[in-house]
Amino acid sequence: MSRRVADLTFSDLYLGEVEVWMCTSALPEGTARLPAEASEDAARMRAACVAAEAEVGAADFSMEYDGIHYRVSKMLPQRGAVYVLRRMPTQVPRLESLRLNEEVIKSLLAPRMTGLLLIAGRTGQGKTTTASALVVERIERFGGVAIAAEDPPELPLEGFHRTGVCYQVWASRDRGGYPAVSRQIIRWKPNIIMFGELRDSETAEESMKAAVNGHLVITTIHADNVAGAIQRFHALVKDMNPDSAAKLLSEGLAAVMVQELMYVPELGILPQVQFLDFNFEDSGKGARTHVRSMAWQMLEGEVQHQENVRSFGRLSNKFKLA
Repeated sequence: MSRRVADLTFSDLYLGEVEVWMCTSALPEGTARLPAEASEDAARMRAACVAAEAEVGAADFSMEYDGIHYRVSKMLPQRGAVYVLRRMPTQVPRLESLRLNEEVIKSLLAPRMTGLLLIAGRTGQGKTTTASALVVERIERFGGVAIAAEDPPELPLEGFHRTGVCYQVWASRDRGGYPAVSRQIIRWKPNIIMFGELRDSETAEESMKAAVNGHLVITTIHADNVAGAIQRFHALVKDMNPDSAAKLLSEGLAAVMVQELMYVPELGILPQVQFLDFNFEDSGKGARTHVRSMAWQMLEGEVQHQENVRSFGRLSNKFKLA
């Protein structure tokens, strides 16, 4: 009896000419071969990938198959082309459904937030999902216009969301990629700007300019910790003005969030989060001072201090409720 690929549980699919493997990200089962009864559907799926690649004219693209949205990247190993498909949510999730800390969500949804918000982590840790959920919930609550530049677009952000609207722009390489979009995006008068990923100095510089000029700029970046995320961003923007890049960054940062998805028996997938809020009481001021002086090693102390304060607040609330 044949089966649909869509009915199987996986986060990533390695769709080769002969072999097909499934990966269950952050779960203990790891990687498994596609069941034989789903091979016919997998063949049709591969044909759809070939057609979508030809239509887009690029090896990285998005497509929908059998009601599921996928982010696709073509790999060329020795034994023939493999399409690597990341399974994406069919709708933008709510922040609370991501099982984030309540105090972190409260900080992310602070009214009148402007500046640069970095969402960091390794590949496959849900950075884009968190960024997209945040964009939607902020324009739902506070209205305005959000513009999301992605390559390719992943979650279905475009449209009206209660009191605000979001537009998704494909920052494809044949149109100049992120640098070309970043030069134009301010002219479109957004309240919120989202970049799917920071890859180059020009986009980072334009992000920094927008952040210090009253926009909320949300972007993902690859890093393992808060200090590493800020250092990486600083490395991208330091050439714009070596003498003042750190000062400008210290003034423009709103928050840095690093997340890692962990499998916990009986609880499922839980995000492990480091969060540094640059508007958090006196600690935020201290964090800005460390960035200005490029004392990256001091930032871990501010992260830990803020976490201790939040933990104490949770404990106090628990006793009050009791």
